[in-house]
Amino acid sequence: MKLLYSCIIAISMYSRIPMPQIQWTKERMKHALCFFPLVGLIQGLFLALWLWLAEEVFRLSPAMTGLWAAALPVLITGGIHMDGFLDTMDGVCSYGDREKKLEILKDPRAGAFAVIGCGTYLLFYAALFSELD
Repeated sequence: MKLLYSCIIAISMYSRIPMPQIQWTKERMKHALCFFPLVGLIQGLFLALWLWLAEEVFRLSPAMTGLWAAALPVLITGGIHMDGFLDTMDGVCSYGDREKKLEILKDPRAGAFAVIGCGTYLLFYAALFSELD
């Protein structure tokens, strides 16, 4: 039963997939890390399902399929991975010293490099999915 609770915690932590509400105790969280690949697999299955639906059922254009495919991982995860990427873009692109970069990484606000990085990432991601046949 502890492993089931760990799995629920992992899915709750890194996705917006509705899960039963459970108490997050130290014992239950002990093995949550083991289920992170499962969370990625579930998200990948959602993406594969979308690509199949867009092509076979909805008959969407490649551009529309790509745009929705680029947005889907952000919608499923609640943007938790994008937040880390944006913080990293702000820190790495700041050209400051090590202490300045670490300070920028801790700042919850998004800077110009984060916005530029987000736009670039989503454009390339959408372009990639629009090229799939």
